[in-house]
Amino acid sequence: MARRSYRTGQWTPKEEREEQIREQLRAGVTDPATIASALGCTKDLVMLRAREMPDVERRMRRPDSRTRRAVILTLRPTRAPEVA
Repeated sequence: MARRSYRTGQWTPKEEREEQIREQLRAGVTDPATIASALGCTKDLVMLRAREMPDVERRMRRPDSRTRRAVILTLRPTRAPEVA
């Protein structure tokens, strides 16, 4: 299912959007709102796609007791295949 980008007005296929999210995570961006802003979509769409991607891990971060919790996204480390 494709989604329309707010910035360009064009439809983006699901697989392409997931790859764009992975690229942002590889670049070190962990905040879903920042990723959404860079891709021209909503934070909710980024979180929806992240839930469906097995290689993306969602974690809660709580800097201190006075601030609300924040979600960060990271890529799960991949293991290299063992050579026999």
